[in-house]
Amino acid sequence: MKMLPEHFDHLKRAIDAVLFQYNQGNKLVEEYQRGDYPRAEFTKDVQKRFCFDLMFGAGLSKFASDH
Repeated sequence: MKMLPEHFDHLKRAIDAVLFQYNQGNKLVEEYQRGDYPRAEFTKDVQKRFCFDLMFGAGLSKFASDH
């Protein structure tokens, strides 16, 4: 998948803001590693789930589908 630099920058800024707010002291990453998130028992790929949850949490769902 090819991505324009300005789209990448937009995604990075939004995701970095979410990580800054919720991942202080690596807390969010550790919760996902422990499986401490909704419906964790159905997750086959934790890394993929983490990435999609970050995109959703950053409000990027519409942006990703439009661009």
